[in-house]
Amino acid sequence: MTTALHTTTQLQHRQVNGPVTICLYSDAAGSSPLVRFQTGQSAAAYTSARARFDANGRPTTDLPGLGDAAYTSAGNAVAAPSVVVLKGTTELLVTSAGSLADCKAVATAILPAL
Repeated sequence: MTTALHTTTQLQHRQVNGPVTICLYSDAAGSSPLVRFQTGQSAAAYTSARARFDANGRPTTDLPGLGDAAYTSAGNAVAAPSVVVLKGTTELLVTSAGSLADCKAVATAILPAL
């Protein structure tokens, strides 16, 4: 995380609830990255989750080259930018008050470990 964001990060909270793990970080830039993993995801569930982003005013854009499928959402006035990746049956969501580039860098750094 620290390397991907080029700033010191610290894990503030980790919550595990069945197939979902959420990690909230703090960093010097104040972007508060959140990383969410969900195992047991199908391509259909991934597509459904993407449709909910679009339906809730958070338009998505394909992000080729990450995992089996990936998209970005630039965020809006009330929601931070996000990158969502499906790799096998694991869905990874990275969101941050920083930039989409930061989210993509974090996702890219995590994917080899999945």
